[in-house]
Amino acid sequence: LSVFVLLPTLLAGWYFFQIATPMYSTKSAFMVQQADGNSGTGLGSLLPTQLSANGDAIAVQDYLTSKDALIRLDKDVGFKSHFSDPKIDPIQRLESNPSNEKAYKLYKKYVKIGYDPTEGSIRMEVIAADPEVAADFSRALVAYAEKRADDLTQRKREDHVRDALKSLDEAKVERRAAQTALVELQE
Repeated sequence: LSVFVLLPTLLAGWYFFQIATPMYSTKSAFMVQQADGNSGTGLGSLLPTQLSANGDAIAVQDYLTSKDALIRLDKDVGFKSHFSDPKIDPIQRLESNPSNEKAYKLYKKYVKIGYDPTEGSIRMEVIAADPEVAADFSRALVAYAEKRADDLTQRKREDHVRDALKSLDEAKVERRAAQTALVELQE
């Protein structure tokens, strides 16, 4: 009993009270909304706004949980250098000059992102050894999410404009053909 219960409890208590680095959490929540008011036609117009923006929110969530977001966060704010700091205890610390794969494993542990379809919001929790660093990481990730959502919206607008111009050209050709047919009929 003492070997399987008492000893592990004492070791865990000693680690958490003497060695473990305190970690701080920053929680954020944001919504991905479509900039253009989709009056839409077809099935998309029947869905509530939150459900129609679902694709963009999931795309933003996928980006934030990707290795690309980690690499960008490391370049901009120094994710790897923060978690490689010798002040952090050995169990939670990254080795010096870690690979992206090891850093990504730690990133998935300390950056938790989820999408709530009922509210249409993305919830994010960022954990770091310093509260200011956790807040910096969180601000940077929210900025990346905004940029990603803006890029998605811009692409959709460009697609809509391209489709509208194509429809306009087709309508002009059809109008010209109809005018020609009318002239031939009148002659």
